[in-house]
Amino acid sequence: MTTPTINKELFLDINGIKQYVLICGTDADKPILLMVHGGNPETVYFKKYNAELEEHFLVVYWEQRGTGKSYHKTIDQESITLENHIEDAYTLTKYLQKEFHKEKIFILGHSMGSLIAIKTVEKYHDAYIAYVGVSQMTDQRKSDTLAVEYLREKATPNSDKKSLKLIEKFAHMPIEKETVLKRLHLGQKAMMKYGGFLYDTTLIGMFKLSVLPLFTSKIYSFRDIINVFKLNKYRLYLSYEYNILESIKSLKIPIYLLHGKEDYLLSYPLAKEFYENLQAPKKEFITFTHSAHMVPFEEADKFNRILIEKVLVENVDG
Repeated sequence: MTTPTINKELFLDINGIKQYVLICGTDADKPILLMVHGGNPETVYFKKYNAELEEHFLVVYWEQRGTGKSYHKTIDQESITLENHIEDAYTLTKYLQKEFHKEKIFILGHSMGSLIAIKTVEKYHDAYIAYVGVSQMTDQRKSDTLAVEYLREKATPNSDKKSLKLIEKFAHMPIEKETVLKRLHLGQKAMMKYGGFLYDTTLIGMFKLSVLPLFTSKIYSFRDIINVFKLNKYRLYLSYEYNILESIKSLKIPIYLLHGKEDYLLSYPLAKEFYENLQAPKKEFITFTHSAHMVPFEEADKFNRILIEKVLVENVDG
């Protein structure tokens, strides 16, 4: 693999808040791919599993307001809104367009980042070549209901009373700002045992995929690692405030949806339903049969090939 010739770390003032941006690639003339991460920053994971993209794109890893390297304890919690995230994404896009002399760029959103990215594309479509939604968020309230049904089906035959009790607690806990983090942790705990978040639920598999990259990366200090885990309740609650299954019926640029067949954190069937009802100049839905929620890292080779050989080739001349 070619060593990237561009490795630019910045703390940009984006709408009044310093936010971390890492720009990597082999050629500044390559098309730009802006990565919009999910609940927690995913920079080290993309760098470990998807660094091949840097040979074909100028990849921009952005850690959003209040997360990871962009975390600061003095941030106004009330500023953690979808509208502000959309404006942050667009402000960063304009910076990249000007800095690298690009008319348009690619944008990719993973998990909750898919909510931010797709709403940015809906509002500012002229700035983007194509949108890639990975583990696409749709109707999170309905998605949670489907997750509960799945987990019950898994735990009941095993007479797993402990897990069933946990699942019922998750199912009946109200979706409010004050409870949303605890509720997520309950759901993820059940999925770690029965699947739905990671495809490989073995202890070794989970450690290799999600823990090892974080602690072996040279990007983060120990303090940064702590900040990565500080998922904000205001941020997470955005997942339940917006239902794109109902609100977005058309987009004006090509879209590619990449989803794990075993994803129950963000429902695979609901993502397909969203796709089937969506109008766009070009659209494609690609299933990852050996992935749950963490598609880019669970099937990295397939993910990279799709970005390089399909998304790039189909949307950039020459």
